[in-house]
Amino acid sequence: MSTYYAPTKLYIGKEEQNVGQVIAGYGFKKVLFVYGGGSIKRSGLYDTIKKSLLGANLKIVEAGGVEPNPKIGFVRSVIASKPDIDFILAVGGGSVIDTAKSISVGLAGGIDPWEYSMGRAKPTKALPIGVVLTIAAAGSEMSDSCVISDPDSLEKRGFNSDLFRPLFSIMNPELTFSVSRYQTACGVVDIMMHTLERYITDRPGSLANEFAIGLLKTVMESGVTAAEEPEDYEARKQLMLASSFSHNGLTNIGRGMCFRVHQFEHAISGVFDRVSHGAGLAVCWPAYSLFIYKNPKVLPKFVRLSRDLFYIPDSGDAEKDALEGINKMKKFFSALDMPTTLGELGIDASSIPQLAWMCSRGKTRVINDVVPIGYDEMEQIFNLMV
Repeated sequence: MSTYYAPTKLYIGKEEQNVGQVIAGYGFKKVLFVYGGGSIKRSGLYDTIKKSLLGANLKIVEAGGVEPNPKIGFVRSVIASKPDIDFILAVGGGSVIDTAKSISVGLAGGIDPWEYSMGRAKPTKALPIGVVLTIAAAGSEMSDSCVISDPDSLEKRGFNSDLFRPLFSIMNPELTFSVSRYQTACGVVDIMMHTLERYITDRPGSLANEFAIGLLKTVMESGVTAAEEPEDYEARKQLMLASSFSHNGLTNIGRGMCFRVHQFEHAISGVFDRVSHGAGLAVCWPAYSLFIYKNPKVLPKFVRLSRDLFYIPDSGDAEKDALEGINKMKKFFSALDMPTTLGELGIDASSIPQLAWMCSRGKTRVINDVVPIGYDEMEQIFNLMV
């Protein structure tokens, strides 16, 4: 069975100054304001948000200090403080939004949310969430996904629930003008992976394929523009929209998906917390593609990427054309100053057995993939990243 559910209302423009009125309009009165480091204070966004919340007569409890690759310890500390709230506002990117989601189910369900991350329980309740987005990348502002890390176990795990899809997301492209070239590029890769991992499957879906190809073209064009001209409003807007629609189910509508590349990256940034998610994905995608592209179930998909994204002419040899497209994608990442090898991430090949084990948990086969893979195959794929 396949379903599509995307209830989030998008506000595109300078609506952050009215976020208090938006929240009050739903009838909420007590807000947990979740945010990251000092950037929203330096930019003045923090003051804008607080002024709007107070102007709408909302009670505010703050939870600032969310880190990249957000940690379960922070989530637990907020839950332990037992804030008196009825709504959560996340102001930031994917790390802040995912933290808000984990807090949401933890507070509402009375269960340590790491149990959800580990798949030992499923959420049945969640507090409502709203978002003011500050970077185009994770797509969490419209998705059913939440990814959290545990530094003690080196685990980085995701879980899904429609319960914490945000009620609304405010997307002002101007808030992303100050995002660095590096983080912009990380966001571009993350958006592309959310689409590519839905596209490269053996499952049919012609409409989903068209959505995916169109979104990929938009992201690549807008990503290059934003990297070179960071205050290009239209490019930033398109990236924000692509971020949302890459991960809300649109590009796999009518079919399932298999997020194997994300699994590899979660192992990398779970063990090496310094690695940005998008940068890790840029390393994982080419290697995984090289491992599976010859499979007849997905070879036509790779060939189409070559044709539609890189305009590679038909040579009469599908495998040759598909491989050229994979190499072109790798060069595209490099042109955005993204790493494409473990070495560029500062990771030695000696770490590969550990990474393969974190990915597979020692299982010999994982069947929900283009081809069955397990520890041995994962080790081979990590070796292709060297």
